[in-house]
Amino acid sequence: MRKRVNLYLLIFMVLFISPSLLFSQYRYWNYNKLHVSLQGGLAWPFDRFGTGHNVKYASWVNKGYNITLQGAYFYSPNYGVGMNFILNAHNVNKEKLEQAYLDSPAYLSATANVGSFYIPVVTAGMFFQVPLSEYFAFTGAIHAGVQTVVKPPGEVIVTTRFSTISYKETGAVQANFVIYYKFGMQIRVANGVHIMLDAAYTGSTYMMEYYRNDEKITEPQHIGDVMYRLGVAYKFE
Repeated sequence: MRKRVNLYLLIFMVLFISPSLLFSQYRYWNYNKLHVSLQGGLAWPFDRFGTGHNVKYASWVNKGYNITLQGAYFYSPNYGVGMNFILNAHNVNKEKLEQAYLDSPAYLSATANVGSFYIPVVTAGMFFQVPLSEYFAFTGAIHAGVQTVVKPPGEVIVTTRFSTISYKETGAVQANFVIYYKFGMQIRVANGVHIMLDAAYTGSTYMMEYYRNDEKITEPQHIGDVMYRLGVAYKFE
């Protein structure tokens, strides 16, 4: 699934972004070199993150929120370099996690107490913009970076006919290399001020290590988000 998504994104880059940049390269020379933007929106769990197929905390995350701070330097009307500072956060759906435990006929009840996943991401790379007029442009980016996953600690208490059992999990912090993609648009509303609307993706597979009671768990978990964001960019020389 992730390989197909990466392939589709690269094909989109080749078929859309590259010809568009060539077409617009010499059309609009009145541009601002420095860009700073602040965006926020929805972080949508992707692939096996949040799919609800076992009793892993990561399988039962809700849709979360995103905050992105972006800075870029454009050395031409179409090409720039810069960085992103991203934070995605997801609560764990405790009711669905409890129901996952209750799918076992041995358990009569379950009570979950679990925190939230926090996913900070830092990326750097290329930015693109394809101006179609002095007021509107398509935007894109492809970066490399580091995504850190902060898994919450938690406890699930289950009851059987004869006893009460506590499943305690420790938290974990893992970092991994990621590729970041962004596609969107921007609309100029005043001199140097633009409204930005875009969609972006970042994610990776982690070998998570933590303890459930006295047992050490080492297992692969894919953690990724599709981000839908709205924000404001300020551009200046």
